[in-house]
Amino acid sequence: MSEAAAWLMQIDRLTRVAVGQLELIHIISSPEYIEVPKAPGYCQRIVVWNSKIIPVVDISMLVAGTSAFYQNNAVAVALYKDPGSDEIKYGGIQLTDMPLLEKITNEQGVARSDLSSMWHPYAVSGFKSAEKEIVPIIDIRQLFVPGIDKKSMH
Repeated sequence: MSEAAAWLMQIDRLTRVAVGQLELIHIISSPEYIEVPKAPGYCQRIVVWNSKIIPVVDISMLVAGTSAFYQNNAVAVALYKDPGSDEIKYGGIQLTDMPLLEKITNEQGVARSDLSSMWHPYAVSGFKSAEKEIVPIIDIRQLFVPGIDKKSMH
């Protein structure tokens, strides 16, 4: 039985998503947001982390059109490789709670085609959690690379 670890991240009251264990590199608890006027609804905030400006995506707003912005939240800082330059980049994911590390087996795997269609632009696959919910595994690049078609630009 093959195993991998993923970070489970609560993005609104009912929804969790996951990223690979090595993609999430830092958690900012109680972040100090800077508002970005005229930015798309799903990316209206940035944070400064290690002297870097980090765009913060509200995945709930991006996918479902409802904001999950709450006062007591956190930002997961994730890294990804820019496909055009191979440069390492950083992005933030707005969370409503602290993430949890969970071991996942092949038997828990769910194909991308079996996820709700709203996740298809952003997820590479999914898995059934210990609580039996289907959790999409997000491709970080799909959230942050300019020019990728965001089907739900709210």
